[in-house]
Amino acid sequence: MMKISRLWCSLLLVILVTTIQAQDCNQHIKEIQTVAKTTKTITASYTEEIFSAAFLEPVKGTGTFLFQLPNSMRWEQNGDSKRTMLLHNKQIRLSENGTERDLKFAKQIGGRISAFMLQLVQADFNNSKEFEVSCTEANKNYQFNLKPKSSTLQKIYAEIIMEFSKETKHLSKLTFIETNGDKRCLTFNKVSYNTPIKPEQFTVLN
Repeated sequence: MMKISRLWCSLLLVILVTTIQAQDCNQHIKEIQTVAKTTKTITASYTEEIFSAAFLEPVKGTGTFLFQLPNSMRWEQNGDSKRTMLLHNKQIRLSENGTERDLKFAKQIGGRISAFMLQLVQADFNNSKEFEVSCTEANKNYQFNLKPKSSTLQKIYAEIIMEFSKETKHLSKLTFIETNGDKRCLTFNKVSYNTPIKPEQFTVLN
């Protein structure tokens, strides 16, 4: 009975989760990119789960994410310690509990961080020199597994997993798996697209 159960489970997994051929993978990426090009702004809430050997249970949190073309982003992390990060015109700023931190590296790598995040938001990774990309297809989502190729990213991330809705072609879940085994999962909800965002959201930290 156990062997039969395992067999059926294996068959079910094959049906529900299918590895996509490279040609189809590129086609799905192009479809997602087409939608991304028409998305001028994104306003979303997200839930966050952090899995780490340092914690007995996953650490959970919430936050908001704002995006506006061509390269403006705002991340707000709620909770006991509130953090806000701004990426605007290739500049990066960070505040913790209302106090802006002095980021000595901001000018040197702000542009690179901005380009990296924009690459993820717009799914611009099919011809990327930064990632090796593989795809799987589930019932409602396309999943893209990005393994860093550059030595810089390899020091931080073992893998980045992005899940896009088949129906809307928008990002629904983003997972960062770090080289030390820690995992950070962001699930987006209450998302609106192409709605006006006040300019100060990308210039004022608090």
